[in-house]
Amino acid sequence: MAWQRDSGYNERACVEGQFARWKQMIGDGLRFHGDEARATEVAIAAQILNQMLDRPNSVRIA
Repeated sequence: MAWQRDSGYNERACVEGQFARWKQMIGDGLRFHGDEARATEVAIAAQILNQMLDRPNSVRIA
């Protein structure tokens, strides 16, 4: 439809779909309580998200 093309609705729907899949796989929040465990959980979640979005691996340098 013309209004979808003009408003960018399709792009928004794709992004919303990606985040719905993300939340389904990872969950809505962090599960672990310790700092090290949370850092590991976030790192794993970031790797999964990068793979879903077809992004390159990022490496912390500082």
